[in-house]
Amino acid sequence: MSKQLHLVDEGFVYCPLRRKDVDIDECFGCERLDRMDLDSRHPYIVCEVPPLLDLSPAAGA
Repeated sequence: MSKQLHLVDEGFVYCPLRRKDVDIDECFGCERLDRMDLDSRHPYIVCEVPPLLDLSPAAGA
């Protein structure tokens, strides 16, 4: 599995499993959540993403 960083914007974040923006509260119970930093200047979460959902350029290498 690869890891993807997603920025939090006004309490919402992109969910690679649902393929849409979700309320950040939905991330807290997700087994794919690797880590998060909601106190930084640019809050983010990091998800573990299965290869079939990983659309980043490095995934095809």
